[in-house]
Amino acid sequence: MRKYYFVLIFFLVTALVSFFIFQNRSTPIKNLDSQGKNIICFGDSLTYGRGASPGSSYPDLLQKEVLTPVINAGVSGDTTRDALLRLDRDVLEKEPYLVIVEFGGNDFLEGIPKEETTKNLEEMIKKAQDVGAIVALVDLKM
Repeated sequence: MRKYYFVLIFFLVTALVSFFIFQNRSTPIKNLDSQGKNIICFGDSLTYGRGASPGSSYPDLLQKEVLTPVINAGVSGDTTRDALLRLDRDVLEKEPYLVIVEFGGNDFLEGIPKEETTKNLEEMIKKAQDVGAIVALVDLKM
């Protein structure tokens, strides 16, 4: 399991570096000048660290690699519907510099239509960007 999280961190860091390198793309990355203070890992059981040993969730491993405080806002079993209900409290009120959004698996398992999942993710991203955060959307393919 630790190897899985190491790979996840590697790809996450690679994605963040890519954001900065390719910032002149046709779709610009918003808020590269973010004034936030925290990295918020906002997701479901994968973010929470279910199945990982204590201190081995990807937010824990990320915290060991960066100086910016990392907040684990993962909740096992959450769908994008659930996430929208706690977005203000768990993300927007925490002075986010970067929000790493990881949802969708539970939506799939519960039969939530893909269009609704997409709409919910877009709303989360927009609200986080509106408070000045950089947003990274994580897509895990198994």
